[in-house]
Amino acid sequence: MITANISFFMLITTSVFALTTGDLINVIVKEGIFSNRTDVTLNSTTRRLFVFTPQTPSSNPYNVHVWTNNSNMSKDHPVIVTVEQDPDVLEWSIPLTLESSNGKGFVLFNDTSRTLCNSKILSGEVNGTQNFTVSLSTFSPDNVNVSLKVVERTEFYLTKGKPHNISILAPGRPQYFLYKPDFIGDFGIEINIASSKNICFTAVVQKIKCPVYVSGQVLFEDGIRQTVVTKGTIRINSANFPDGFILIIAKENAENSCEEACPGVICENPPEVTIEIKNTIPENEYIFITLKVLGCIAGFSSVTILTCCFFSWWEKRQRPAYNIFNSTLFNGENHMDEETHRDTENSNNHDTTVASLCRSLERNKIKAHNYWVHVVNIAIFYGIPVVQLAAIYQGIVNKTGDEDSCYYNFGCANPGWFLSDFNHVQSNIGYITMGILFLVIVLYRRRVLPERETGIPVYYGTYYAMATALISEGILSACYHVCPTNTNFQFDVSFMYVMIILYLLKLYQNRHSDIAASAYSTFTVVGFIVFMAVIGIIVDEDQHRAFIVVPLVVVTYTTLCIYISLKIYYFDSVLTGLQQQWMRFRESYEPIQEILTPQKKGRFVITIIANLCNLAFLISGTLLYVNRTLDFGTFLLVLLMGNAVLYSIFYVVMKTLIHCEGISVQAVIYGVLGVALGVQSMILFLDKNTQMALSPAESRNYNQRCLQWFWNFYDKHDLWHFTSAGAIYFVFMFLLCLDDNIVLKERRHIPVF
Repeated sequence: MITANISFFMLITTSVFALTTGDLINVIVKEGIFSNRTDVTLNSTTRRLFVFTPQTPSSNPYNVHVWTNNSNMSKDHPVIVTVEQDPDVLEWSIPLTLESSNGKGFVLFNDTSRTLCNSKILSGEVNGTQNFTVSLSTFSPDNVNVSLKVVERTEFYLTKGKPHNISILAPGRPQYFLYKPDFIGDFGIEINIASSKNICFTAVVQKIKCPVYVSGQVLFEDGIRQTVVTKGTIRINSANFPDGFILIIAKENAENSCEEACPGVICENPPEVTIEIKNTIPENEYIFITLKVLGCIAGFSSVTILTCCFFSWWEKRQRPAYNIFNSTLFNGENHMDEETHRDTENSNNHDTTVASLCRSLERNKIKAHNYWVHVVNIAIFYGIPVVQLAAIYQGIVNKTGDEDSCYYNFGCANPGWFLSDFNHVQSNIGYITMGILFLVIVLYRRRVLPERETGIPVYYGTYYAMATALISEGILSACYHVCPTNTNFQFDVSFMYVMIILYLLKLYQNRHSDIAASAYSTFTVVGFIVFMAVIGIIVDEDQHRAFIVVPLVVVTYTTLCIYISLKIYYFDSVLTGLQQQWMRFRESYEPIQEILTPQKKGRFVITIIANLCNLAFLISGTLLYVNRTLDFGTFLLVLLMGNAVLYSIFYVVMKTLIHCEGISVQAVIYGVLGVALGVQSMILFLDKNTQMALSPAESRNYNQRCLQWFWNFYDKHDLWHFTSAGAIYFVFMFLLCLDDNIVLKERRHIPVF
């Protein structure tokens, strides 16, 4: 502590003995002069002490800045700079030693500076001044030249709505700024940081206190922090910082967290960094926005339910032989007389009908019910640890303040309550409500529509499973968005896999009831897909992607495609069909080309086309994955979605154009709406606002602002959640109503394709 009688110490030069070295150390005390550069010479026997006494109260008492420079650097014998002020001691060394960007060797910086913290202002004194000393010392036996300059910084205070520029950004020269709120209230604060060059640095928000740690490990353990390349946004709640905050911009130790365009640790021409602060939506507004969303969903659900009721009412008004479900497009004819059917069967006696593949109705109902039971069990046992991990992730983020651990869209990540990104979690409510709505409509149809022995057999258990999977997708996607990373991305896509496979299964089940896959085999495939997704996450190096993951996926997927093709061609009896083909080859006297000619030419052509399409999906997806355009989870999702679209097109073409069955009006409406929303949702999904293949700092370059017309609360990814939920709902409704126009047609007259 500096005593009041400083002039007394200015009159003498003190000599002391250093017990550690036994050498006489000359401590030279001088009065420090603000804004004046002082050059001194040091060695192991000489120490310099400068005493600074502000004469008049400063209008900006925080902004005392100490700059030092060492012209003849020595890593082994650095110069120790010690600043003492009541009640803190600040110390650093020059040259500053940092590990190089490539991890090979170290880089020395002889230009360092620090900003002092005035504790009197924190205690409530206005324009309080505080004395301090600056000590320079070294253990170098040779003379070391050091320059010292102490100045009062200008533009130290941040003002809301006014851009603040930093012209110097270099290792060893961290800077911090003070923000005081205009008024105390519960509102959000958004700190936008932009750099003119690709150079990685760290931004930290801390509560106002002394001392301010701007370097070392303490910097990365206190406050809310993130690394920045060209763009960064930190959103906080003013209630957590009632007295304001300190924003630190530091260059050191950032190279280990992100890549940068400038070679080495620092660019020759440092970039200009711009800081801007503005208010955002307060937390109490979140409830009103959520109620608006729920109101829109309630209105949508009401229209949908009324539409279903209208179609049911219209059906009851019609003659028993005709109802709204029998009205077709494409001029499809539903009823043929018995003679026509008999002639058709006689001329095509090798064709299989639905009647021949739905002989075990009760067993098939139990099988469909098993799908639902399996989905419920999987959702419970898979969802509980996911919720637990999401809570742990959020707790770690709240405790450490490390915003590099999660890939948020910080440009529109509205923190609320205990969540760092409330809007992206809350927007998953669309999946949950659409799943509940679909479940209600399925239950309604089961109650009002009679169970017939004509038409396509309806197994409601599969629809229950689809609705439950959609609800589970909303819950798990919300858990994923608590802290989105590449390692927990499977939380977001696992039930997407389930929904797509259930959709494919139900579409196939429509005309292949007896030979459709069981729940056990179906979810074994789903489990294997999730396992493959985990392998793709663990094996993340480029060479491993090319030589481990890709061959594994190609071989497995190709084998699966061949097996499914054989099941489709031989109507599930793969082993029997291959045995018959082998016996025909061994015992037949027909020419080899006739033996190899497929007996079911139509099915053979269809499977060949399907496999060629899958080959195209596989090649294009693999190239995008290897080039890091797609992550592995999305890669698998694209493969499954491609097959779902392909099979849907095949089913509709065969139903309407080949067999002239037509299609119900409801299915057309839902199909058009599903395709329209699906295309829109894909456009939104491809417009990425984060990139998990990059470092967190580089990913922030893709961050986007909230949509102004969407209450300035949601972004495009939130809109993707809502549109994709609507698209999935309409696709499910399309599948539910697809064959309603042939409910009165006898099953022995409904073809299998």
